[in-house]
Amino acid sequence: MRTLLLVCFACQIVFTSIYPACTNNEPPSLVLPAEYMQIKSIEAEAQCRGPKGAYTTSVLSFTGGTCSFSQKYSYKNTPYRAQIRPDYQGFSIDSSGKILDTLSAEAVEMIRSHDFTRMFARPQDLFQAISFQKKVDAHTHVFQAKNRLNAPVELFFDNKEKRISRVDLLNPADSTQEIEIVPTLWMDTGVGKLVSALYIVQGGKDTFDFEYKILKINQKE
Repeated sequence: MRTLLLVCFACQIVFTSIYPACTNNEPPSLVLPAEYMQIKSIEAEAQCRGPKGAYTTSVLSFTGGTCSFSQKYSYKNTPYRAQIRPDYQGFSIDSSGKILDTLSAEAVEMIRSHDFTRMFARPQDLFQAISFQKKVDAHTHVFQAKNRLNAPVELFFDNKEKRISRVDLLNPADSTQEIEIVPTLWMDTGVGKLVSALYIVQGGKDTFDFEYKILKINQKE
């Protein structure tokens, strides 16, 4: 495994969680480490492998909704670049940042759903209406949510480790396909443990592996 470049500018720790803890009369709450509230910008680059071959995925995202996205492929010459604005308007761009085309809402959601570091640390930045759904076992609670397409999302919360252990959602480009996203490696940072490797199963058959080589937290304004 290559060395992961991690740069993290930690802010003062805030000892509050993004969701209130439950009481005996309330359903379980999704209580993530308070340090995650410090995260504003995430710059991440992953080495990836899918059914067609190897590629890299780069994401620069902000809590306000802005997201820059690019992928470079071993199996084709032309990389893909896109920019999402705070109002969730999206555009494909060239290497100079010139707008080439306007993206559909489905394409915008597909790009935003590649912001995996943010997805597992700050799910409220990507999903809405997060609420308790069911208890699977002594340590696993499932929370339901919706993305901006109003499509269902399931967040599997490890109540022992206090982190999300899996996310299930629908493919924004094909709602008949389920997508399962599972972290395989976490690493300690100044803002808590963040995902450094994961795999994705799309449509029950296609598997994609992500291994992060660069992860910079709060380095961009």
